[in-house]
Amino acid sequence: MSHIGPTAHRFTREELYELAWSEPMTKLARRLGVSDRGLAKACTRSGIPVPSRGYWAQLQHGKAVGRPPLLQAESGLRSTVEITPGPSRSLLSHLTPEIIEQIAKQSSSEPKISVPKTLSNPHPFVRTLLERRRKERMGPVGTYRQSAPSGGAARIENRRLRILSGLFKEFEKRGHKVTADPRYKHKFSVLFGEEEIEFTLSQRHRIVEEYTQGMSTCAQRPTSELVLRIRWWLESGVRTSWADRARKPLEEQLDEVIRGFLVAREILRKHRIERQEEEQRRRVAELERLEREKREREKAQRLRGLLERIDRWRQAAGIRAYVDTVREAAKSREIKDSSHLEGWASWALRHADQIDPLVSGDPFVPERVPACREKDG
Repeated sequence: MSHIGPTAHRFTREELYELAWSEPMTKLARRLGVSDRGLAKACTRSGIPVPSRGYWAQLQHGKAVGRPPLLQAESGLRSTVEITPGPSRSLLSHLTPEIIEQIAKQSSSEPKISVPKTLSNPHPFVRTLLERRRKERMGPVGTYRQSAPSGGAARIENRRLRILSGLFKEFEKRGHKVTADPRYKHKFSVLFGEEEIEFTLSQRHRIVEEYTQGMSTCAQRPTSELVLRIRWWLESGVRTSWADRARKPLEEQLDEVIRGFLVAREILRKHRIERQEEEQRRRVAELERLEREKREREKAQRLRGLLERIDRWRQAAGIRAYVDTVREAAKSREIKDSSHLEGWASWALRHADQIDPLVSGDPFVPERVPACREKDG
């Protein structure tokens, strides 16, 4: 298979035939970025038979199902099939043309990623995993545990570690940092600047239906296939997993994996920027809310102060008016000894001066009246 531009693919009829019968059409179409109906039509136009409805269910239940052979191309049919997916709206909405070009350049300019044949010089993280596996296999007094992986399981695990070693070294060669979670032997991370992408590389499991004493149960059974998955959710239309295929094992897909990680990095970067911008907007809105509340409190405080001083001014005016009235009443009665009255009047007038904001020096007239943003400010 060869790439045409960033998204289109070209297959020989034999390649597409094998792919069509290696996994359900919906999964294959999703990986190629087209609809399952569109992919089926492309196969039909090229004379490539595809699985019928129910084929995969019958195969999963252990029924013997065959597949029609790929006949020689009729006259007028091309020997190659071109699959051109439509643009992924989700992907294009997250990546600018400059970023897409940069990813394509980085992906194609690097040499093909090589996977070591042996584990003689593994990446440090892989060496740690090997040492842990050695300790887990050792039983009392240097004996081996019965549960130690052997045979096919050991070969699959060694292959998994070789792929990890090659992938880790490639990431670090490109200037990215690789980390591992010591609690999980299958979970790793790659740091692209501020973006951290978690991924796993493990055996693929299939759900099989088993019959025991006339009862049907479903169980997960490991296969010999390996699958690498990015653990982050990146919207539909963005590829996040790569697995062994009939004619393309995972070792031959690592360039696609690197490209997928670069796409994921840009999407996560955009998400991070959006979160930061949203957080900044939230902080600005919160500051504006606090400022509005502060202005409202200050306005209410000014109003309370004004009303309080008006009330005290009225009380003082009322005391003075009352003193004058009492004096006038005393004159009409021709009270000769007015010392007691004047003592009381002096006390009352002093109290009036104390509470009168215009006399006590507390008129509550600010040096500068605040700018009124509200009509009643």
